[in-house]
Amino acid sequence: MQILSKKVCELVDENFIYGRALHYLGISFFDCENKTLREICEEKQIDHKRLLRSFYRFDSNARISLSEIKSFPIQLVVSYLRFSHQTYIKDSLPYIAELIQRLEPKQEAVSDLIAVFPDFVEDFIKHIYEEEDQLFGHIDRMVRSKHSHHSLTSIAMRSFQINLSDQQALHEEEDEMEALRSLLMEIKVDSLHLEVIKKEIQAFDRELLYHATIENEILFPKAIELESSVKNRIADLSRLN
Repeated sequence: MQILSKKVCELVDENFIYGRALHYLGISFFDCENKTLREICEEKQIDHKRLLRSFYRFDSNARISLSEIKSFPIQLVVSYLRFSHQTYIKDSLPYIAELIQRLEPKQEAVSDLIAVFPDFVEDFIKHIYEEEDQLFGHIDRMVRSKHSHHSLTSIAMRSFQINLSDQQALHEEEDEMEALRSLLMEIKVDSLHLEVIKKEIQAFDRELLYHATIENEILFPKAIELESSVKNRIADLSRLN
């Protein structure tokens, strides 16, 4: 196959996603840029069909459309968002972090990137866990209340400590990537390694924008509608008592 005769640097330059596919197989593209895929397969004892399948899997990873997600029940929307969170924590961020850690800081902006990225990851993961605990937890409790008077009473006692409208307004103003985006503009791309880092961070930025769109345009409206229904049930229950 012609692709097996191509050098790693040529392939990753054509499509940065192939760097991620190689990482999945335990290969750092920047350590073998001038080797062909055939040489990599022989050295690592990887079946070339497995390598090509990995390329295809990463290159054909498609999103679910917003219109399709909008048709999901709220529990499935939350599950989809939780899955995205785990993908960020276990796959995207560790890969980008490793790429950055292996950089040689020849530019001041690159040194800054190496210094600030771990803090970004820590803050981002903390934000994710807070969101899952507070917002997603609140939604889970409201969904359970539809099938249980006990859960409904528990929610009533909590007095809706989360204001979903306020949460939505704050969420729409958030921009976790602003500092990294500005820093990338200062970096002069002088290697394939840096080029892939820049493209990976930009791709992650786009994913977060899509993720935020799902939350703002689909999750919050569904949650606010569900909350209104739960409040009406609590009011009806109070009148009966």
